[in-house]
Amino acid sequence: MPLPEPPEQMPLPEPPESIAQRLRRIQQKARELKKENKTLHERLNSRGSALEQETKNSHDSVDAFAGMQREILAEYEQLLREQQAEIRALQEQLSKMDSNVSSNQGNSTPAVDDSSYCSQPSLLCRWLACVYGSGNDDARSELKNTHGVLRTTVLPAETTPPGL
Repeated sequence: MPLPEPPEQMPLPEPPESIAQRLRRIQQKARELKKENKTLHERLNSRGSALEQETKNSHDSVDAFAGMQREILAEYEQLLREQQAEIRALQEQLSKMDSNVSSNQGNSTPAVDDSSYCSQPSLLCRWLACVYGSGNDDARSELKNTHGVLRTTVLPAETTPPGL
């Protein structure tokens, strides 16, 4: 008869911890947790400092950007004032020219054709010719608005007729 196999042996239970050993183990664990906590606090503080520095840099760059915006706005306002002064000067010059034209209309001014003013008949030249009484009816009707009044919009600078 074969011998029955011995029952599987169970590991022997560890002897119960003494209270002193258990206290030492808990204290060791507490020291490890305190050390880990301290490390985490240091990391958190360094990240907080870095974040604070980043935020400060961000505020500095926002301030710098706002300063640049103010400078650009001031420059724009200066250019706008200069343009308005130029517009006023041009309006004064135009009103002087208009008064000269109206005073000359009383005099006998010869009819002027487009070719004497411009090498190519342009809108400005046709308008001037229409004002001075020359040009054909098609050109005149093209230069009139819906009410039949000559257009007086500012045209791009082209060839300036002599005498104006």
